Amino acid sequence: MYLGKSGNLRNRLKYLLKHFLPEGFAGNWGKHTAREALSKIIKETEIIPRLCFLEHDEPRVIESKLLSAFYHNHIEAPPLNN
Repeated sequence: MYLGKSGNLRNRLKYLLKHFLPEGFAGNWGKHTAREALSKIIKETEIIPRLCFLEHDEPRVIESKLLSAFYHNHIEAPPLNN
């Protein structure tokens, strides 16, 4: 899980997946479309990608509230926020 804001969602997802997935996936981003890359992730790992987004005039306020709620409920940061 990752909670945060991003000006470029594609680059944010690419960065997170590149550093989270097994080594064999890291070099494939330039050679495949997003659909092919996600299909490979789903078929070859136990990871099921899910994306939720919210547009808001004050993204930092929403990010802060979401992170605060997560800390309160789980007593730790979301795994990919560390």
